[in-house]
Amino acid sequence: MSYEYLDQQDLKKENLIQDEKFIEDAALFLEEREGYEFDYSNEQKVKEDIYDAYMEHFRVQNVNEVTATRDLFYAQTANDEAKARMSRLMNTFDSMDGELGWTAAGDYLEGVFTAPSTYAGMFSFGAAKAGSLAAQQGVKLGIREVLKRGATESLKKQGLKATAGNIAKKQLKQELVKGS
Repeated sequence: MSYEYLDQQDLKKENLIQDEKFIEDAALFLEEREGYEFDYSNEQKVKEDIYDAYMEHFRVQNVNEVTATRDLFYAQTANDEAKARMSRLMNTFDSMDGELGWTAAGDYLEGVFTAPSTYAGMFSFGAAKAGSLAAQQGVKLGIREVLKRGATESLKKQGLKATAGNIAKKQLKQELVKGS
């Protein structure tokens, strides 16, 4: 069963790094969106590296408006396959129980300290950061809408192709019957 259908309690590192579809989706997303270059010479290590980079990316996206905005731009310009991939990855991250620890804390702190609103918030007694967090949630909602529209368009195209194929088959059968 593909990672996108796992129950919340099964969305854990040990399960995800064994899921080939997850590893493929995360690696492609990170390579396209972030420019990552993974070393595939050690299969187990690369799976863990991909998982760790995936978690870091989406943790930072949660607290850094620049990352969220860049993800929105990526979603707007991505092809249908990349949109579906990003949607699966975002949904998986959002469904996971947060893994707390030093790595997660470091990722969140990195996101906060690299966010421009952090420094603006210092001079506005936190008002700028509060506004930024609200805007960031709006950006994430925008990403989801773009991804949803992309999935809908992809399904429409698939439906049209299937319908056209069925019509062609029907016409071919009619021609064959007429020719008999």
